[in-house]
Amino acid sequence: MKHNIKKELYNLKFLAKKVVQASPGYVLAAFVESMLEAALPFVAILFPKYMIDEMMGEKRLSLLAGYVAAAALSALFLSMAAGALKRYMNAVTRDILVKIEYDIGSHNMGVAYENLEDTKYIEQKDKAMLPIRERMTHLYIVRQFPELIRCVLTAAGAVGILLSFDVISLIVIMIPTIVIAWLNKGYQKKEMEIHEESVSMERFFIYYYQILEDFGPGKDIRLFRLHELLMKRNNECDDNIFRFKKQTMELKRRFEGISRILEAFRSAFVYGYIGVKALLTGITIGSFSMYTGAAATFSSSTANLLNIIVRLRQDCRYLEEFVKLEEIPVETEMEGQKDIDTSQLTLEFRHVSFRYPGTDHDILSDVNFELKPGESLSVVGRNGAGKTTMIKLLSRLFKPTDGQILIGGVDIHTIDSIVYRKLLSVVFQDFKIFEFSIEENVAAGTAVSEKRLESALKNAGIFEKVQTLPNGSKTFVGKQFEESGTEFSGGELQKLAIARALYKDSPVIVLDEPTAALDPYAEEEVYERFSELTGGRTAVYISHRLSSCKFCRRIIFLEDGRITEDGNHEELMRLNGKYAEMFQMQASQYTG
Repeated sequence: MKHNIKKELYNLKFLAKKVVQASPGYVLAAFVESMLEAALPFVAILFPKYMIDEMMGEKRLSLLAGYVAAAALSALFLSMAAGALKRYMNAVTRDILVKIEYDIGSHNMGVAYENLEDTKYIEQKDKAMLPIRERMTHLYIVRQFPELIRCVLTAAGAVGILLSFDVISLIVIMIPTIVIAWLNKGYQKKEMEIHEESVSMERFFIYYYQILEDFGPGKDIRLFRLHELLMKRNNECDDNIFRFKKQTMELKRRFEGISRILEAFRSAFVYGYIGVKALLTGITIGSFSMYTGAAATFSSSTANLLNIIVRLRQDCRYLEEFVKLEEIPVETEMEGQKDIDTSQLTLEFRHVSFRYPGTDHDILSDVNFELKPGESLSVVGRNGAGKTTMIKLLSRLFKPTDGQILIGGVDIHTIDSIVYRKLLSVVFQDFKIFEFSIEENVAAGTAVSEKRLESALKNAGIFEKVQTLPNGSKTFVGKQFEESGTEFSGGELQKLAIARALYKDSPVIVLDEPTAALDPYAEEEVYERFSELTGGRTAVYISHRLSSCKFCRRIIFLEDGRITEDGNHEELMRLNGKYAEMFQMQASQYTG
């Protein structure tokens, strides 16, 4: 991948903007601290000249004492002021990094949902985040801003002193310094190539590491003896990563070894040249001390400056994928129609077709149906028929490739985002209950109403369980953060997810496999109380267990993304089509 300075500067500007937004004070403090740090070496360069010359000359004790006092006070003031600013900057740096991490998380949650199911996006996110999490690239760049300024100011001051001596000393210093910077550039380039090779391996390693660290898969790992396979895969990744790191360390060792040799030659030449020139020109010992000090300062500051520039350019290249990721547009709250009549909330799919981005196969094809207010619909069909995709479209996680979805006669993609979210409560098949308290999970970030909470828990069939807990609805789900937390069964977690949907009290409720984790008794209880559960709301119900469909007034059968059968249970059984075939097949499993 070819890189240019323009792109690197763009990436640097992108991060600098985030730093300024996170803490404008950091930038000002960094500049002042750099000026103070840059001035500090010149206290040790300039004052000794006058002290030595005075001691070798007239030996005026009062003047000598004045030089000593001025040097001490200057060094004390500069050190204390720079130290105070540095402590402030170190404290602020953490806030900046937290803000950047927050922005990353907000961005990931804000991009269009289709990205989260796109392999290319997932791979790009891993590429972008690896330098941030492993190399702490953003931390290095943030901390190098003041160092870069300090090196520039220090080098400029040293140049001013050396120019009063001669130009050749500058050339003698710069030649090996440039060679070292050139070697560093080659080292960084090779390290980048090794990093790009190791990215995919790091992704696998993180995956295996997370599995081995997670308690969730523990039962499967033990029962199927998967630990040997997982450890083998983990160790293979570990060996490959170690090989990559070893290559990087070997490169670094060679670079540092050659650099030290060149630095030693540089110091020898500089001191030798200045010493010979001092003997020939007859400069004072104090001036000799000043020039050698300036030469050493110029040498170290220019070497640091060039190395910082090389490293910054390298880190700006590492930032490239991160910048690309951050520039993916975030979905904003769509402002649209707000006056939706919830008392006449019909739900309609009108000639809806959908294919996932980057594919040429329709998951849904010309789907048409209409639900009247308060009507319940069961969507059934084989795996892969498109049932869950319908829910994603209804939830506005995806947009139909063709056709419209209307609610209350209005295209759902023209309704104000906040208004639309209030119209819909969804329990997804792969729902998530968080390690928060029960009431926080059910209220989902809204103010907790004890009356609504109790009603939702009762209708979901989990109220009695919650009542038995020592802290009631304030009990945490799981023990990761609270020792007093409770580990719930899969069926109980599913009931909490249903309670969350009921608490929202939306006019449309969508249940995707809501009884998948329930035992037969709990499942039967849900079916018997289905009308009470939905509370007269418009309900869309997805289930593989067709016995549940009898409780819905209407059933549609999906096959290859199309509605092939439509009616109530009795009508579809009389039709003797695929629905009747699947129903009888499942019934036979219970009757033997």
